[in-house]
Amino acid sequence: MTQTVLIRNPHTRTVIASRTRSIGEVGAEVGTRVPGDGEAEGADEARQRRADWDGAWKRLVTSFPEQVLGLVCGLDVEGVEVVGLPTELPRPMFPDLVFRLKSSSGAEADRLAHLEVQTQPDRGFELRLATYFVLLAHQYKMVPHQVVIMPAGGPFTGRYRLGPLSLDYQVVDVTDLKPGPLLDGPLAPLALWSAGHRDDQEWPAHVVEVVADRIRSLPDGDLQVLLAQLVILKGEDATSLLFEALERRTMSNVLENTAFGRRVRREVCEEALLAVLEDRFGDASGLEQIAERLAAAGDFRAGLKRIRAAASLEDLRS
Repeated sequence: MTQTVLIRNPHTRTVIASRTRSIGEVGAEVGTRVPGDGEAEGADEARQRRADWDGAWKRLVTSFPEQVLGLVCGLDVEGVEVVGLPTELPRPMFPDLVFRLKSSSGAEADRLAHLEVQTQPDRGFELRLATYFVLLAHQYKMVPHQVVIMPAGGPFTGRYRLGPLSLDYQVVDVTDLKPGPLLDGPLAPLALWSAGHRDDQEWPAHVVEVVADRIRSLPDGDLQVLLAQLVILKGEDATSLLFEALERRTMSNVLENTAFGRRVRREVCEEALLAVLEDRFGDASGLEQIAERLAAAGDFRAGLKRIRAAASLEDLRS
């Protein structure tokens, strides 16, 4: 088999000579044999052969990008500027959570689960999700089942399209979860977001009481703080209910075990005491400073009692 070679001026790209040579000559010129020659070669030689061909093609494309894009790839490059871009992708990329689901019986193949938590809409998220899909499939040689968890709802539909790229994934809106099963286990705080009880004013207090009982039953202090933190993420009202529920169970020290807990407890106590001060004394000046000082003492109930027992604002300033 022969090949006609056109030799071009590297500056003008005009043809300056041509000749016919065999494919074997071409292979020898790049320091490798053409694949399929039937000769047995070792693994090192095979890798070198692939590297030679890969390198040669990369040099070919970078040397003649318009021709390769137009003639080989079939792209319309007439009248356009072809600009080479850096090929290094952003690294590192870290998915939120990845799990291998191993079959206990061995009858079923292992599965790969990829979880992403999205609390705020992110315009580039779905493209990133597609990138994770490819990287995880390459890393673990398994097709990942991707789940996007939205704690407070969100715009994602579970279907992403970008040109010919198509990606389907599972969407979990936490507000749509059935609260009953959640309340029966350590995921009880998630029931606070239940859309079915959005207008039920008694629901937050009921959930917080259940969560407080769960916290009391857990031997692990870190897990206790985790459940408390999930309640705190719901907002000020739920947090105040939690503080009161823990104090009734003589567990107000749970949140003192971490810097996060201490900070949140102080901030929420300050906000709650300020609300009580404003309810009693209106928009009098200096209420923020009084609330801050009472909260810093670390005893919410004592601060509350002092506000209610004060004959005047001056009693609290002293």
